[in-house]
Amino acid sequence: MTKHKKSKAKAGSVPDAEKSKPEPAKWSVADETAFVAFLHEHRAAGGDSATFKMATFNEAAPLIDAVRIKARSKPELGGPKTGSSCQTKWAQVCKM
Repeated sequence: MTKHKKSKAKAGSVPDAEKSKPEPAKWSVADETAFVAFLHEHRAAGGDSATFKMATFNEAAPLIDAVRIKARSKPELGGPKTGSSCQTKWAQVCKM
């Protein structure tokens, strides 16, 4: 019979699952303003109920992320905007 050694994580090491998690996007007022302006310009894509498809959010993400990088002296604050983070933000805005 072979004994299996339990692998112990080294002190200070980060498990692989945590390493792969992207940093969450943080939204400034400038980010939100640019995002709503983008969606307003593309309102036809949302139809009467303003339900945008993921393609619209994917198109918005790099443009809004550019605002984040340009507006902040430390662009590393907050993760990059993604189509998914834009979709989540829009859902939050619609709940207001």
